Amino acid sequence: MPRNRPAAARTALSLVGAALSLLALTACADDDGTGSSRPPSAAGASGASGGAGSVNCAAPAPGTSQDSWFAQCGPAQTSGPADTAPVGGWVALPNGVAVSIARVEPVPAPVAAQPGTTPVLVTLTVTNRSTAPYPTSGIAIREMGRVDGTRATPVTHPQLPQQELPATIAPGQSAFTQQLFDVPDALRAGFRIIVAMTPEPSALPDATFTGTLTASSTSTP
Repeated sequence: MPRNRPAAARTALSLVGAALSLLALTACADDDGTGSSRPPSAAGASGASGGAGSVNCAAPAPGTSQDSWFAQCGPAQTSGPADTAPVGGWVALPNGVAVSIARVEPVPAPVAAQPGTTPVLVTLTVTNRSTAPYPTSGIAIREMGRVDGTRATPVTHPQLPQQELPATIAPGQSAFTQQLFDVPDALRAGFRIIVAMTPEPSALPDATFTGTLTASSTSTP
């Protein structure tokens, strides 16, 4: 084999390796036949880890559990909207489902980003805290942007597969989905991610998550 590969070949190999590493971290479906899955380091429906100490409600630390979050940062403890949380926090919906934008992390994309943008992988975690199976057909990341109209562009590429939600989440189980965005530099200082719960208008509110983009904006639900 030649000692020096062409630059394009070296770049392709490194990007495929990065994509495989992401899949190894995120593809973790359960064996119960429900198709439920968990994001990296997720602690399940109740989030057993990270429940002992105080929670930073403005910037949740990795490992913050759902129960700790709701006990210390839920609507009863704060004056903020019940359907809004920072990246890494949780929003509890009236139907017993909890959602979180668990991670917002720049990734090496296999295609060049537009000038002045950064490819970013967003992970949405959904937990069914109710007693009945929950269909996920209406849950999606609707937009990433700012109130002034600046928006990130959803992108896809076959060399960087993105995790999809299963059709149904069993009671007490969590699942996650991922979406790749091309994020303008104007959003690095602050953005909001809106999670739509149904494709049609309904009584369920959208969930909104706010954050900033650093070299690695990650958290564990």
